[in-house]
Amino acid sequence: FVALAAAFATSMSAFAVTPISDAAGLAAMGNDLAGEYELTADIELSGEWAPIGNSDAPFTGTFDGKGHTIKGLTYTTNGNWIGLFGAATGTIKNVRIVDANIYGNEHVGIAVGRVFGGGVVDNVFTAGYVSGRDHTGGIAGDAGDTEQEATVSNCLSAAYVYSREYQAGGIVGWSKGTVTISNNIFIGEAYVGAYGGCGGIVGFVEDGTTTVKNNVNAARKITGLIEGRNAYGIVGNTYNDNSILISSDNLTSDATVIINRNDGSVVDQSSMPVEYNGIITPAADLKKASTYESLSFGAAWNLNTGNYPVLAGMTLPIAGDYIHTTTVPAVVYVGNKINLAPVSTYGREVKIATNDASVVALDGTTISFEKEGTATVTLTTEGDAFCAGYTLTFVLNPQGFDGTIATAEDVEKFRENPAGNFKLTADIDMTGVEFKT
Repeated sequence: FVALAAAFATSMSAFAVTPISDAAGLAAMGNDLAGEYELTADIELSGEWAPIGNSDAPFTGTFDGKGHTIKGLTYTTNGNWIGLFGAATGTIKNVRIVDANIYGNEHVGIAVGRVFGGGVVDNVFTAGYVSGRDHTGGIAGDAGDTEQEATVSNCLSAAYVYSREYQAGGIVGWSKGTVTISNNIFIGEAYVGAYGGCGGIVGFVEDGTTTVKNNVNAARKITGLIEGRNAYGIVGNTYNDNSILISSDNLTSDATVIINRNDGSVVDQSSMPVEYNGIITPAADLKKASTYESLSFGAAWNLNTGNYPVLAGMTLPIAGDYIHTTTVPAVVYVGNKINLAPVSTYGREVKIATNDASVVALDGTTISFEKEGTATVTLTTEGDAFCAGYTLTFVLNPQGFDGTIATAEDVEKFRENPAGNFKLTADIDMTGVEFKT
């Protein structure tokens, strides 16, 4: 009897759900990729995030956010398989990820780098900035793989999706295999910097059959090439005859601006194929519940916001805006300047102010460090009833810098302050000194 009870307890523990209430618990999912997890509280992250799972060891369990919010997801080291999850064949659902700041290389999404092997992403909201070189998406960088299945449904993204070279999608960057992408809404912005597909829902379909149905693109802008791997409201392009796109009942806002990256011109949507661009729909109609009821948007959504729908349980105004800037180093020096180049991911004007111009002066979007001291620089956007504004604050302490180069050790100053002013005051023998640029 004792042995039987022990075996039963062991069996039951395999099905136990692990509650997560803080950042440490969230990171600990990496220790058991087959576990079942649920959030019991909102979580604010700090520092660099280590994605859960990768292509060789994907997350195979279940993650249920229970409608909670993860704030401040940050990854800036240009790796592959990047997102809250790096790769997943399990289920990711019911989570809101806001204030994301992601800079990766390939397979880059806010929720997951790649979902495949029968994996599911459902009822997820994302907002923030996500940049990759290839396969970049507001929810998932990739969906599927060769002879693999994946589903992405009932997701909403307000993200700014920026692919530096190839394939960007407001929801999914790239799909392959047997993939279903349905009942999603994109209200952000997507951009491709080189030869790649760019779409409000999916950037590029490569091999297999991808079903894209009942999605809505209400992006502010979609920017990419217009010939070759195109830019469209729903799907950027397909790869070849083995890449089958089944596209139905997808809508694109008539207010979405599609831009030809080659010359910056605005492209007329009216001649674009419905299969790729969707049915052009008045922006006002995309804020009506009846529009979404006809597309079978169900209990996962709150359709009666007076604006775009949001996921059930989300409150207004949503945390849909974020300010992305040039990276400001931890140590700043008197005499240097930084162009913050701020971007509101919700397309708003960014206002900048300094509380002490004698320490940190402001010229347009450029801050200059005038003398030693402390100053606060604040960047803000103005919100509205649907989407809250955003505030970003830098507390800056400019330090003096001696740019005299007189010894081999002084050469390290170039690395310490690459934007500094230097003066060589003596001949230097670098024999035997290792110096890495």
